[in-house]
Amino acid sequence: MEKILEQILGELKELKENQVKMQVDIAEMKSDITEMKSDITEIQADIIEMKSDITEMQADIIEMKSDIKKLDDRITKENELTRSELKEEIQQVYKELREIHTDVNTVEMVTSKNWNDIARLKSIK
Repeated sequence: MEKILEQILGELKELKENQVKMQVDIAEMKSDITEMKSDITEIQADIIEMKSDITEMQADIIEMKSDIKKLDDRITKENELTRSELKEEIQQVYKELREIHTDVNTVEMVTSKNWNDIARLKSIK
């Protein structure tokens, strides 16, 4: 019987040692879980900050798109005005050129008549 008691006592001692080891393991696991919770909290804070940054970037993009649209509209308007002004100026130059052409024709006709008059005067002499 003593042998059985020693065996039981040995097993109890072993159980006690295992229990102590398990308690140490559980304590380590609790510590790891606490660290993980802290890491998760930091990650969540980073995610919130990233969401805020993304929201700001989206607002900036919307503003840039608006600015680009305004610039595009302004450039288009200026191009239309420039095109219109150039067209008017070209028409004016064309009109003046036609007038000069008419004047040159008139000068040619007057010059021709003068040559005829000069030739007639020479023949009379």
